[in-house]
Amino acid sequence: MQTVYAFDFDGTLTTKDTFFAFLLYSVGYVKFALYLLLLIPSVIAMLLHRISLQETKERLFARCFKGMTAQEFNTRCRAFAQANKSLLREGGLNCIQEASQKSPVLIVSASIKNYIVEFMDGHKVQVQATVPEIDSGGHLTGRFVGANCKGQEKVRRIQSLFPDRENYRLVAYGDSSGDSQMLAFADESHWKPFR
Repeated sequence: MQTVYAFDFDGTLTTKDTFFAFLLYSVGYVKFALYLLLLIPSVIAMLLHRISLQETKERLFARCFKGMTAQEFNTRCRAFAQANKSLLREGGLNCIQEASQKSPVLIVSASIKNYIVEFMDGHKVQVQATVPEIDSGGHLTGRFVGANCKGQEKVRRIQSLFPDRENYRLVAYGDSSGDSQMLAFADESHWKPFR
């Protein structure tokens, strides 16, 4: 029976959350602080269950990147990954390297696919993550394509690639409540494994 390996990214393969680190890297401290202040009404609305976490995340993302060309965005993603390789956990990379020699390996993350791909350059992995929406003119809209890849969405992404669940063994790695459904779905789960 085939084995499929699924890894969360932030906190599991990295030492900290990369989404906020990427925003900060991209816009600088002053703009980032201003954008966070402007987001306070959205955070309050989210806490009152008037808008979703995804809507709040998209609003912050839009402040930083709406209207930017996809080419410029990908250039920033590449630069961010190259400047922050030290965030990756060596044990996690070793595990991916070993697993990918014999099995499919997935990175399943709520972070942005574009920079995860850059972090994983040189590793044989498939990345299922949050994807920014690009308009017909090649600019970021500030929204995401589909659902934010966390919670049950992680399970859905795995099933979209490997639908015949009885025909493979799933090994999953995670570190937060956003990974709990994926870990429960797995045959073998690892909680905070590379610390």
